[in-house]
Amino acid sequence: MADFCLTVSTKCKGITVLPVLGKITEAILRRRISPMIEEHQCQVQRGFTRNASPLNSAFIVEELYRNSKDDRSPLNLILLDAKSAFDVVDHHHLLRRLYHLGINDNHWNLIQSFHKEGTAAVKWNNQISNHFRIEQGVRQGGILSTDLYKTYVNPLLRRLQAAPYGVKIGPITCAASACADDICLAAEGADETQQLLSMSTDFANMERYILQPAKSVHIGVNKGSRSQHNSFHINDREIPSVKSATHLGIIRTDSVSNNQSANIDENMKKARRAAYSLYGSGLRGHEGLNIRTLVHLYRTYITPVLLYGMELILPYSSYMEKLETFQKKLLKELLQLPNNTANPAIYVITGLLPIEAQIHVKALIFLHNLANQKPDSIERQLLERQQQMKSVDSKSWVTEVQNILWKYDLPSVCDILGDTYPKTQWKTLVHRTVYAYWSNRINTSCKLYKSLRFLLEDSYVPGKTHHTFGLDFSSREAERLKPKLKLVTGTYILQSNRKSFNQHAVDETCLLCGTAAESAEHFVLTCPMLDSVRIPILSDVNSELQRLIGSNLDQTVLADRTQYIVNGWPLIQRHVKDPAELQEYERHCSRLIYSLDHARIRMLDKVPKRRRGQPRLQLCLPATSGRR
Repeated sequence: MADFCLTVSTKCKGITVLPVLGKITEAILRRRISPMIEEHQCQVQRGFTRNASPLNSAFIVEELYRNSKDDRSPLNLILLDAKSAFDVVDHHHLLRRLYHLGINDNHWNLIQSFHKEGTAAVKWNNQISNHFRIEQGVRQGGILSTDLYKTYVNPLLRRLQAAPYGVKIGPITCAASACADDICLAAEGADETQQLLSMSTDFANMERYILQPAKSVHIGVNKGSRSQHNSFHINDREIPSVKSATHLGIIRTDSVSNNQSANIDENMKKARRAAYSLYGSGLRGHEGLNIRTLVHLYRTYITPVLLYGMELILPYSSYMEKLETFQKKLLKELLQLPNNTANPAIYVITGLLPIEAQIHVKALIFLHNLANQKPDSIERQLLERQQQMKSVDSKSWVTEVQNILWKYDLPSVCDILGDTYPKTQWKTLVHRTVYAYWSNRINTSCKLYKSLRFLLEDSYVPGKTHHTFGLDFSSREAERLKPKLKLVTGTYILQSNRKSFNQHAVDETCLLCGTAAESAEHFVLTCPMLDSVRIPILSDVNSELQRLIGSNLDQTVLADRTQYIVNGWPLIQRHVKDPAELQEYERHCSRLIYSLDHARIRMLDKVPKRRRGQPRLQLCLPATSGRR
C-alpha cells in the first residue's frame, strides 16, 4: 500500500495468531452457541451466516434499485463505514448481550475468560514485543469473532428494521441490509433518511465506536438533474454525496443501467489484470502449457473475477455482448489464434460456456439459494411478493430470472417456492438443461462455417476440453500444437485461403511446388517439396494408426486421410473408446504438422517476391530426417 507506515498504528491491522488449543476451544464453542445466535439474529444480517452470502444482502439493495425504476420514485442510499468496527467492541456490552440471548452457563464463562485481562504481543522480523492488555475488540482472525460481532451489532439492525422510517416494497420493510459491519440504509424521503442515519449515529455513540463521515456516503438513485440537493449529517458533519461507491464488492451508482455499465467495466479491468499476472507463469502458452491446463487456469482465476456479481446484476443484452467479446478475444489470445477465428471453434476446443450461459447458471443457482431461506427472511419475502405482483415487463430481478426459466423450459419461480428442490438435484437439473441448450446451439452454428470442416463431426461438450487437445502433452509437444490448432480452426494461411478472402485476384497454386492448389490436403499429404520432411514421420503415424484401427492411411478413404491427421478423433472413436489411447498417435500427428509448417516457412523465405505472370521458382532442399 502507498500509505503504509509502521509508525502509524491506524495503517497496520494485525491478524491474531491463537494457540492450537485456543482454536479448538473456540471451534467447539462456535458449534454449540451458533444455533442460538442465528435464532436471535436480525433477518437483514447476512454476513457469516449459514446458507447465505454477501450476495443475499446485495440482493435487497438490487431489488430496491429495480423497484425504484418500476415505480419511477427516488431513493436515498446511505453506505455506512465504521472505523475499525471489530477492534472497538466493548467487552462488557458484548457479554451482556450474550447473556440475554440465553448463553448463561459455562459457555458464557469460557467466553468471558477469553476476553477478561487478555494480553497480546506483536511479532515482527522474528522479534516479539512486550505483552500489552486487550481492553476492547474481538480478535481479527478468531473463529468466534464474526459471531460475537454479529451479536454486538444486532440491536442496531433490529431498531432500524422496526422503525417506522425507510423504504418498503409492498408491506416488506427494506430500511437496512447488512453483511457483518457493512450496513446500507435506504429511504425515499430526506427526512426519513436522516432519521435512520441519526439512529445509527446514536447507537455508535452509545457503543463508543466511530461512524466516519468522510467515508460514509450518500447515493441519490433515479433523481433528475433538477431535483433538490439534500445533505445528511453524522454528528453534525455532512457526509459526501457521490455518484458511485462500492458496496459488498458491487459498484452502486445512481441508476440500474449505470450499475451494470460500471460493474462490467470494472470486472473486465480486474479480469485483464488477473490474466496479465499469470502470463509470466505461461498462461499465454509461451512456456509450453497445454490447452487443458490453460483452460483450468482461466476457469479458476479469471472467470470468477469477470463474472462476480453478474448473477445479481443480470446485464442487458448490449452489456452481455461486451462481456462475451472480452472472453472470446482473451481466449483467442491465450490460444494464439487470430481474431478472425470462428467463435464456435473456441468453445468446441476449450469446452467453456458462453458468458450468457455462465451468468444464467449462476443466477438460477442463486435463485434456489433465495428460495431456501427461512420464511421470515427479507430475501424470501421479496421473492414471494415480486413473483406475484410484478408483470412480465417489470425490471424486477425476479421477473428477469423468470424469463431465464422460460428460456430453458425449467419450473417457474412459483413452482420452486412451492416445492423446493434439493440443492444437488436443482444444480444437476440446471446444468443438464443449460448444457443441452447451448450444445445444440453451438453445434448447429459450427455447420455455418466452411473453415470448421475438420470440427464438423465433433460435438461441443460443455466442461470438457476437446479430445485432441485435452491430452497430457509435454511442454515441447504443447508448443507443436499451435500450427495444428490453426489447421483445425481453419485459420492456417494457405494459398487457397488467400484466394477466398482476398479482394484481389490471387493464384491459389502452391508457391513451393507450383503443381496444384495449396489446400490443407495438399500441404499435409501431397506437396512433393515437403516429402523429405513428411515421409519419415508419416511412417510413425501409420504405425500408430494400424495399432488403433487395424489399418494405415493408405488403406483409408482418400477424403478422410487429412481428417485422420488434423483431427482424427471423430473417425477413430468408432474403434477406440478411451481418448487417452490416442496420446502417442496425436504426438506424431502434431510433430508431422509442426515439421511441415517449419519446413514450409523456411522454403517460403527463399522464394523471391515476383510479379504476376512470372514463372514459379522450384526449390530443392536437402533431405532431412524430419525428426525434431
